[in-house]
Amino acid sequence: MALPVMNTAKYEMELPSTGDKIEYRPFLVKEEKVLLQAMEGGDEKEIMRGLKQVISQCVLTKDYKIDRSPVFDLEYIFLKLRSKAVGEKTTLAMKHLGDCGGVTNVEFDISAVEVVKSENHKDLIKLSDEVTVRMKYPSVDIMGSFKSDIDGVFDMMRSSIHEIYFKEELFSVEDHSKQEIDDFLNSLNSDQFAKLRDFFETMPKVKHDIKWVCEKCGEEVVQTVEGVSSFFGSA
Repeated sequence: MALPVMNTAKYEMELPSTGDKIEYRPFLVKEEKVLLQAMEGGDEKEIMRGLKQVISQCVLTKDYKIDRSPVFDLEYIFLKLRSKAVGEKTTLAMKHLGDCGGVTNVEFDISAVEVVKSENHKDLIKLSDEVTVRMKYPSVDIMGSFKSDIDGVFDMMRSSIHEIYFKEELFSVEDHSKQEIDDFLNSLNSDQFAKLRDFFETMPKVKHDIKWVCEKCGEEVVQTVEGVSSFFGSA
């Protein structure tokens, strides 16, 4: 006679990037092991690879495309998985920045963490009176291969341009070659290029302000924690 297999609850959430609803289940022990192994090394790429593996197994919506999702969607999904699997409370070792340097263990509610969008963030960017660009969020795969040199910046921008409007015409980048898009980017002046870079610098982020009292000096501190790996261990 076979051993029993535990039934797992199902939940629903909205994706921050699109508002689309997806169904998911909490991660199980076998998936938690994958996460722990990824986080032990502290390598961001390994952590993201572990997150992708776990999320792909726990999201039950069949048409959800994990490889096309922006990083902040994946981080948000993971926090929801974690809160349902382990509990909504977690403890961080918070370090008081500055001269004090004291470390205090602070408990906070993971379910309160949200994706925060900058007020001046927009996907429709006007470059001139005649040219407007509609951007899309870089996928987790694009971010995973990102290099901070000029070629990496160009690759990121090229992959994140969705449409280009010139006067009354609409150009979809899917209908144009890599070289044509590079020629467009190379034709921009510094101010126009900076407007496109601002799209990435103001992208939504998983972050949360944590208020706590330093056990060493007694000062009340408000510290912003962002990025999924920052919500576990120390900050």
